Amino acid sequence: MGEHQHEEEVDRSSLSGFTAADREILVALVKAAQIGKIKGSKGEWKDFLEAIDKKRGASISDPARRSLHVLSSFIETFTSSKDIQMVRRRRLWQATKKNNEHLEVTDPWGKTPEQELVRSTFEHPRFKILYNFPSYDEGWVQTKRGRSTDASNPERLLSLDCEMVLCEGEVHEVVQICVVDRKLETLMNLLVKPSTAVVDYLTHITGLSAEDLENITCSQLEAQNQVRKLLKPGTILIGHSLYHDLKALKIHHDRVIDTSLIFKHHKRPEGYSPSLSNLCKAVLGFDFRQEGKPHNCLDDAIIPMQLVLHEIEHGPSDPLRIIMPKTSEEKNSQLFIHKVPSFISTFDLRQIFPIEYQCEIEPINRRNSKMGTTFAMFKSREEADSAFDLVDGKLGEDSWGRMQKLVIFSVASRLGKVENVEVCVRKMQDRSESSNEELEDGEIQVTNIINSNACLNMCASVLNGEMPSKRRFPNGEAEDTRKIKRTPDVYDDQHNLEHRHDAPRCEHIEEIENLKRQLKARDVEVQALQKLVASLQRLQ
Repeated sequence: MGEHQHEEEVDRSSLSGFTAADREILVALVKAAQIGKIKGSKGEWKDFLEAIDKKRGASISDPARRSLHVLSSFIETFTSSKDIQMVRRRRLWQATKKNNEHLEVTDPWGKTPEQELVRSTFEHPRFKILYNFPSYDEGWVQTKRGRSTDASNPERLLSLDCEMVLCEGEVHEVVQICVVDRKLETLMNLLVKPSTAVVDYLTHITGLSAEDLENITCSQLEAQNQVRKLLKPGTILIGHSLYHDLKALKIHHDRVIDTSLIFKHHKRPEGYSPSLSNLCKAVLGFDFRQEGKPHNCLDDAIIPMQLVLHEIEHGPSDPLRIIMPKTSEEKNSQLFIHKVPSFISTFDLRQIFPIEYQCEIEPINRRNSKMGTTFAMFKSREEADSAFDLVDGKLGEDSWGRMQKLVIFSVASRLGKVENVEVCVRKMQDRSESSNEELEDGEIQVTNIINSNACLNMCASVLNGEMPSKRRFPNGEAEDTRKIKRTPDVYDDQHNLEHRHDAPRCEHIEEIENLKRQLKARDVEVQALQKLVASLQRLQ
């Protein structure tokens, strides 16, 4: 009994001793308590505020606006062992994070080719988003970074790939793990038993079925432990879109090389990530996967290692040219609809398109994620393109350069309430395919949402002292643009207006430039044109 009391005291010690340096973690803890409706000895967060602050009560419930003393006092009221463990995990995570940040400054890794690829991954704009793991949550483990002297020379490289199945609760669980070393020798080829009922084995991707896993006994926890033991301090872990595998394994490992992030691509946006198959063809010169065949987990671990060894031996590759397969005429008469929320029906999606365009929307596929996908089928490519132009949404591109729009519309939810939802509508061909020409570096092709004549007419209206409140589409329909807010500092000087790579351009560019020179003479008209150009830019 005495030993149990001592354990309880040790556990509760994680609830005290907060300092000013812990403010960020305290705010995060209280916000987590709000979301999880955690109750302490004085109730939930708002109950606690009412009890200690008779004057303001819970009127200021935002943890970020409360003092360190109030925040820490609320944490000290926790009584549940589960809640105390949550605090302990968060504090351990914070300590590990600070230690790693300290080592990055005081004990940097050597400037070897291997570490430069780690740095290239770390400095990618998407890294902090993709690798922002909730490693303070229950079930996660965080490996030790170690000191630079812990890395052998050459550094210890391991490449990992996992196959996942979809389980109840729309959770992906690991069912196969493969790890290879620098010599491409297999260190692990392990089948793993899912912890919950499988909804979809994703056999077309994994190549695995229920029969393959029938007699497997290795649990998710055992698999996690086996991988963690391989990740000794100094180990660099390699993979393609490795964050998916680490998230499924619930392992946070800092030293990684992600082959989806380290290569630059000719005429592709910075966030573009090619498939492993396309990357293998572009860098290594061969195709390792037959089209339409399931993945081979071991191959998917070997190829990233080969890509990294190629970069180490030959130096950073020049920007790669990834050629996208031409789409068929049948596919070009379709529009791809993705990121469809779970309660949206095909009937709801039909309202996205103008009523005069007849289209058939296929059943929504929700097999692989929480968000569904489907296709809108039109009679011809021309009709699909025209319907896309008239869809009301924010224009952009996917990673392949295919034009897509973020569409916001209203539907009735399951509870009968009207909600605004978002979906993406995308063309099936990329810019170069739709224009049948190769674009020069930095050139952005203008879509025909607003044709060039309309653009000139709008500029001419500005010269005449008129500021159009509506934009005209090719079919003559108008849409109110007064709700579009000007993005600050988008075009605040002549240099930006003429030299931004993403600025819209039309075929009558010389006429527009003449109009701009005339507008420059009168400050009022210049401001009006800037607002106009900013509005056009937001349509992309």
